[in-house]
Amino acid sequence: AHHFSLDGVNRGGKARIKIHLEMCYRRNSFKSSRDRTLINPSVLHKVSLQTSNEKVIEKLKSAGVPITKAKKGIRVRIASSDLEKAGVMAEYLKKITGGILESKFSLGTLNIQHKPALVIPASNVLRGFYLPVLKGSKVVYDRVVKVKEEMRKETVYDLEVERTHNFVANGVLVHNSIYKFRGAAISNILGFLDTYPDAHQIVLTKNYRSPQPILDCAYRLIQFNNPDRLEFKNKIDKRLVAVKKDTAKVRFFHYDSVLSEAEGVAKLIQEKVTAGEYRWPDFAILVRANDDADPFLRALNMSEIPWRFSGNEGLYTQQEVKLLICFLRALVKLEDSISLYYLAASEIYQMPVRDLTMCMNLASKINRSLFYVFSHLNSLPELNEELSVEGRATVDKILKEIEDYLKKSVKISTGEIVYQFITKTGFLNRLTKNPSLKNEQKIKNIARFFELIQSASRILRDNKAAEFVNYLDLLIQAGDNPAVAEAELEADAVNVLTIHKAKGLEFSVVIMVSLINERFPSRFRHEAIPLPDELIKDILPSGDFHRQEERRLFYVGMTRAQRELYFTSAKDYGGKKTRKPSPFVLEALDLSPAGVPPFKYSALEVIERNAPQKIAEEASWRKISNDDIVTLSHLQIDDYLTCPLKYKYIHVLRVPILRHHAIIYGKALHDAVQGYYRHKIQGKKLSLEEVISCFENSWVNEGFISREHEEKRLEEGKITLIGFYQRAEHEDVIPSYIEEKFNFILNKDRIIGRWDRVDIIEDKVIITDYKSSQVDDKKKADERAKKSLQLAIYALAYYKIFGKIPNSVRLHFLENGLVGEVAPRERGFELTIEKIKQASRGIREGIFDSQPTYIACRYCPYQGICPDEDSKKYIG
Repeated sequence: AHHFSLDGVNRGGKARIKIHLEMCYRRNSFKSSRDRTLINPSVLHKVSLQTSNEKVIEKLKSAGVPITKAKKGIRVRIASSDLEKAGVMAEYLKKITGGILESKFSLGTLNIQHKPALVIPASNVLRGFYLPVLKGSKVVYDRVVKVKEEMRKETVYDLEVERTHNFVANGVLVHNSIYKFRGAAISNILGFLDTYPDAHQIVLTKNYRSPQPILDCAYRLIQFNNPDRLEFKNKIDKRLVAVKKDTAKVRFFHYDSVLSEAEGVAKLIQEKVTAGEYRWPDFAILVRANDDADPFLRALNMSEIPWRFSGNEGLYTQQEVKLLICFLRALVKLEDSISLYYLAASEIYQMPVRDLTMCMNLASKINRSLFYVFSHLNSLPELNEELSVEGRATVDKILKEIEDYLKKSVKISTGEIVYQFITKTGFLNRLTKNPSLKNEQKIKNIARFFELIQSASRILRDNKAAEFVNYLDLLIQAGDNPAVAEAELEADAVNVLTIHKAKGLEFSVVIMVSLINERFPSRFRHEAIPLPDELIKDILPSGDFHRQEERRLFYVGMTRAQRELYFTSAKDYGGKKTRKPSPFVLEALDLSPAGVPPFKYSALEVIERNAPQKIAEEASWRKISNDDIVTLSHLQIDDYLTCPLKYKYIHVLRVPILRHHAIIYGKALHDAVQGYYRHKIQGKKLSLEEVISCFENSWVNEGFISREHEEKRLEEGKITLIGFYQRAEHEDVIPSYIEEKFNFILNKDRIIGRWDRVDIIEDKVIITDYKSSQVDDKKKADERAKKSLQLAIYALAYYKIFGKIPNSVRLHFLENGLVGEVAPRERGFELTIEKIKQASRGIREGIFDSQPTYIACRYCPYQGICPDEDSKKYIG
């Protein structure tokens, strides 16, 4: 690890390029109290560099690296929650630029952000350096005044701090590499007990989920991990005892082929639901890997059984998202024949397959792109008389629309281009007007893609389609493929998920499928650089470590079952090799391999598999029990009371919409104001320039009518902040809370939110919410505050949590500093509670009918896809 950079000064054509990798960089903010733990902090890793060297800048541009302007030259800044991907990106930038890589890690105590520290080995520490050390409960940077070498042997019990990998060694904060990818070493526990023999062990054996027959099978299985289990080593009894006294089924079906297995699973589920024993959501099909799910999903479709599949990743490969990516690539990379082919064949254009294949074959033959062939149909004699009228018309439509979008792409943002594409082509409309679980999942995946577009807009130099496509391709090359949108747990459908995803969940009936050897347990993959046993200080297991880990995972899958547990496998999964049942099944059920005859379907049943696939109409929502907790924010309550269908589009389907420029403007103002007050609470002072810089950093180039409109709003925001700053600097009161989260239970509803600002002055409580809208009259401001459901819920929340009614709740209009306020009264809470109950009742019942009114429809972002004809008269 270096202390200085060679060629550290730009001189003689040489340039210093330093790539910074900051591990555990966090996108979170200081809170009003340093002793309060952040809830679910977003832990990210950041890669960045800055340079003014023209040659390096050209290399970065050619490689498609997203860059933004800096005061001098350009800046690259990419954040990821995946440390491995961040590392790949850092190495990639190092390769492009020929620079050096500098690694840092950010310290955390109680999830509070601290300054980053350079990663260096202890042998490189010099006098004058500052090291992070623990003093009491605080992390401080202490100056190194003397360095001496001393050989010591110390034991550190690294119990692994989740996701951050920071720990304290003799008072010094250390960043820990991930040394185990499949679980903590048993030596951590065994060695700990050797060092601290008085430590008291508490063994938890009561099980409240599964009946005893399932627990006995699971215990029989896990015994095969002896003698490397903690129970065996420490001579304790961890046999689980069921609290439930129910009987339970544990059965194993071994089929002749995977098709028979998938159909058998679907038939089992269908029969039990038809008999009234269970509902669809009571079933879980657990697979070892995402790819194993395909035959079972097809079988469920054939049997008209609704399902929800919770995959770990693969957003870019989902049909609906792949369509949007191909549209963008076809737009900015006209030579990309594959993307244009996919677009032309999609449900949007539906070009006849014969015509499309002929065009593609000709493009390959003459070594031209498909776009060239489309553009020169009349001058290519090979196609003159071959293409159908429908094919030619489709080509003309595609070319015309690509030309139209191409012109717009240099003026409007990526998000706007994609939004116009899915709305003008009717793609989004078709998904929303044909409600099914499958279509709802497609909408959520599209919304997830829009979130990625929005995130990219913060780091791209120019938020246009061309730059976004280069950025996206770079991420995909680095192995990025984010998770698909999570399906709703309330959906009335069979659950299909990996065993890893099932951890912590429970289902009435669990069906573990594809249980064959070399799939579960999977094959062991050796480390790229194996570490010799002699260098490993951990207590090594005497048995097969990989198989033991797989057996533990199998145990997890078994113990998800509340009433019934089924194992399934098959002899034939394709290929010449006959597959054997998983040894874990035989261990759990105490069976011999010879005692497992495969179940075989009749010849007629095999023939019927080839019948046309039925398209199931999937239920998209089930009623939520009055015993279940429903979490609601003031926005959700307000949206439902305004129009239940609008609530469904926003909060259930998450139908993507273009962000309005007023939202961008308001959020940027809000972030600047909160930044000012957060520093003020800490006794720090932000200059006006820093407040405006915070405003600019929060700004996103989306939803504006034109560049001139955006520039105008930027200037208006700066003028607003100047006025705010001058007023705030003369305030004597320091806020008690800024951006403080709250939640409270009302019957079976959890109400959540966040107070912008709370002032507690002696016994007086004032709650303030900042608004960017324009109000010029004090009377109107007071009327807005009086009618605000948001303020009413804020006041109710304070009363429920602290037992005190706030003295005043206020709307502070930032444009001119005008304040509208109202004094809450206890009798007013009854109306607020009734509104919450009204929204909760409708949401629990799944009542999402439209309620057209002039105000609701006139300003609804879903005007174009609303099915209610009565709403049209209000829209005009």
